[in-house]
Amino acid sequence: VAAMRFTDATNGLVVARTVVGENPPTLVALRTSDGAKTWKPEELGLDARFVQALYLSRDAATLTAYSGNHGISVFAYKG
Repeated sequence: VAAMRFTDATNGLVVARTVVGENPPTLVALRTSDGAKTWKPEELGLDARFVQALYLSRDAATLTAYSGNHGISVFAYKG
């Protein structure tokens, strides 16, 4: 489960649901400001056990997470 948005030719954001070992899934963000040559990881610290789909707004400032029977969560994202 992931969402990606480039706001221009150089600035982009990827948010992905990750699972590491026995830990519950979390959401991690990767940001680029050089056209995807390098990416900076950012831990969002959000529980993602039930996340089934992600959507980033056009300006990459709002993250929407769809969690099936658990509803829809909207997060204002400032990275």
